[in-house]
Amino acid sequence: MREYVKPMMDSEVFVANEYVSACADNTTYNFKCDAGGGRYGGLYDMDWNRISNTSSSYHACGETHKASTSDEFIRGYFDPDKRHNNGNELEVYIWLEGYRLPWGQWVTTNRHATTELDINKWKNHS
Repeated sequence: MREYVKPMMDSEVFVANEYVSACADNTTYNFKCDAGGGRYGGLYDMDWNRISNTSSSYHACGETHKASTSDEFIRGYFDPDKRHNNGNELEVYIWLEGYRLPWGQWVTTNRHATTELDINKWKNHS
């Protein structure tokens, strides 16, 4: 014969901490589109693959943009004369502004670049 044991339910209280809340956080970067000032030029990745539409189609708009921390930022260069490595290139971060279509394809509507290479200095807002 078995001895009767009263059923018990144990539970734990869930308390969100900084690690959990960071995942759900919708943090944005604020950065100024300032690469090259008002000069026209091209945007290139670190291997000199062109990111801008043409080698002279980009110029800084001077606006401050908000981008999600999950967005892709491409490290590269702004080159006003497309000669690469003649000393007037600027190292930049490039952000492709756009949207994702329902089936997942990314559509780029504009390109922005900043000369502030320390992303930690960009203002974060949640």
